[in-house]
Amino acid sequence: MRSLLFNHKIHRKLTTLIENRTTYNSEYSELNIFETHKVSEKIALTFDFPVIASMLTGKKIMHIDGMPAFDFFPGESVVMPTNQEMIIDFPIASKESPTQCLALGIDATKINNVVENFNEFVSIEKENNKWNIDNTASHLINDSGINHLIKRITHTFINNNKSKDILLDLMIQELIVRLLQTKAKSIILNDSKNIFSDTR
Repeated sequence: MRSLLFNHKIHRKLTTLIENRTTYNSEYSELNIFETHKVSEKIALTFDFPVIASMLTGKKIMHIDGMPAFDFFPGESVVMPTNQEMIIDFPIASKESPTQCLALGIDATKINNVVENFNEFVSIEKENNKWNIDNTASHLINDSGINHLIKRITHTFINNNKSKDILLDLMIQELIVRLLQTKAKSIILNDSKNIFSDTR
């Protein structure tokens, strides 16, 4: 990831020390890389599309409505629904060691299309077979499949080759499915009342 961030650093413009934002675009998604270079508190951030945020370097303390405050470290991700506010503290950011995070925004239509396909192929008991990632925030810790995929997506955005949009479209679809599978697995495993009889 360090070489990847080095490539990013060469091209990005630093205009602020708090949540400096660099944006990379594709047809169905947008990658934002945020860098904070000084200790800060209570920085508010919202997006008008669903976002998967992943820590790259440093540490944040996240305050998200409906969840207890938590430390946010590299290797962790947060799935945020549209327009849900995050309040962020940066306890260790510095010029020498900035806190860096990416926020991957995905077009809601793309999410809905993938969700519809997912629901067709994976059904669990009639009315209980509808999954989506746009209702509540989720904190994902050490999910190696998702982490690896986010690194590949970031690499593809930053290197900007001719096949970028096609490759990103495929990887975004895979990411959505992996997120849905993670949520489905969690719901099934935490179902103490045995509501689901088919756990395929």
